[in-house]
Amino acid sequence: ETDSIATTPSATETVAGKAKIATTEIAQAGTNDTDFLTAKKLRDAFKSPLLGLNQKWVNKKTSRVANTNYQNNTGKNLYFAGSGANEVSGQVSQDGVTWVVQFYLGRSGTVSGGGVGIVPSQWFYRINGGFLAWWEMEDV
Repeated sequence: ETDSIATTPSATETVAGKAKIATTEIAQAGTNDTDFLTAKKLRDAFKSPLLGLNQKWVNKKTSRVANTNYQNNTGKNLYFAGSGANEVSGQVSQDGVTWVVQFYLGRSGTVSGGGVGIVPSQWFYRINGGFLAWWEMEDV
């Protein structure tokens, strides 16, 4: 049987032949056009850090505190959103010390607004100021 495999051509879109199963990493990279996917590899590829896929918005207002650092331990990127007024900001930090503003809501005395930020895996995030709403994407 080994001899017959050695002489079998590689499979293509137009030629029947032998093929190689892609690894999950190859499937997630999405650049290989010669290996094929099994149903499991396809499912595993979609477990990668794709924002919003198989996720839903969850209201975190009662479980989050303004000006408090939280860490994204989900193993993938995380959406977070907030609304407020009077200089509310959504921020992210790789080290919990140096912060980057991802959204800024209003100046002192202005009406409320909203914003969305993305938190890389293992990064920290917070909303500073008096937020009116706090939402995060979670797996369903």
